[in-house]
Amino acid sequence: MLTDRFLRCREAAVTAVGGADEGGQGMTEYALILVLIAVLVILVLTVLGKRTQNLYSNVGSGLGQ
Repeated sequence: MLTDRFLRCREAAVTAVGGADEGGQGMTEYALILVLIAVLVILVLTVLGKRTQNLYSNVGSGLGQ
C-alpha cells in the first residue's frame, strides 16, 4: 500500500518536472557492459595466447629431439 503510493507520487513528480527519458540510460549501460566484456576477452586471449604458444613451442622442440 505504501509502496504503491510512493510510486504514484514519484511518477507524478517526474511527470511534473518534464518526464524522464530513461532509454538513453539503458543503452549506456548496455554499451558499458559490452566494453567490459570486450576488455575481459582481450585480456583472456592475451594470457591464453602466450601459454598456448609456449605449449606448441615445447611440443615442437620435444618432437625435434
